[in-house]
Amino acid sequence: MPIDIGPEAVPTVTMTGVELSKIVADAAAHALKIAGVGTGKAKPSPPRIGYTMKEAVGVPGLGRTSLYLAIRRGELRVVKKGSRTIILDRDLRRWLEALPASNV
Repeated sequence: MPIDIGPEAVPTVTMTGVELSKIVADAAAHALKIAGVGTGKAKPSPPRIGYTMKEAVGVPGLGRTSLYLAIRRGELRVVKKGSRTIILDRDLRRWLEALPASNV
């Protein structure tokens, strides 16, 4: 059976906006220090080895229709993980490098 201690049992803290800002800034600085940001010790993110279709469309110059057409024609290889279609980085680069050069 829960015990009702009432609101008077809950301690309250009164502080100014400046004090609260200092606490938040200190907490943020501590979090950045733990992550190694700004110390030269931050871990680099691992290189991408694959992209979802949505991510691949985000590559400058690529459109969704162009990607699906290349896949349908067998020009661009994809792999599947469940229902997710993944384009490996090496396959995307190979397909882009095989595109004809433009005189524009």
